[in-house]
Amino acid sequence: MNQAAAAYYWPGENAVGQRMRFFGDDQPAEVVGLARNANYQAVGEAPQALIYLPLAQRYSADAVLYIRARDDAAATLEAVRREVQPLDPNLRLETETVDRTIRQALWAPRLTAWLLGAFGLLALLLSTIGIYGVVSYSVSQRTREIGVRMALARRQARCNAR
Repeated sequence: MNQAAAAYYWPGENAVGQRMRFFGDDQPAEVVGLARNANYQAVGEAPQALIYLPLAQRYSADAVLYIRARDDAAATLEAVRREVQPLDPNLRLETETVDRTIRQALWAPRLTAWLLGAFGLLALLLSTIGIYGVVSYSVSQRTREIGVRMALARRQARCNAR
């Protein structure tokens, strides 16, 4: 079982060596080890309690096999498929890499971030155009005043030069 399941069933105690009975079973199952919590459904999910059972002792049609490959993942998946498929010809095997799983899990947050960035750039562009318009209007309203001030400044500069 994982750490979340151990904390749920035996809070503050050591779960290793504890026994639990599943619905419909006569024999209790013994906890032989703890696995770290992981994300099983989504990237940012809260830790969920999960119990791992050996497939040989407790067959389930819904089983997951995780494989870590150092080299080419496609070649490793094909080798695993060749070894596992003969065990049960009716077994349905679906393969997926961690990279693909992460890409699928993060498409919505990435799209949201991209859209927010695009809207931010649009807001920056519109505010720049607005500021330019206000300054341009202000300058056009004061053109005559600016001309008079320039003429007076030139006249003052000539008087000071004498």
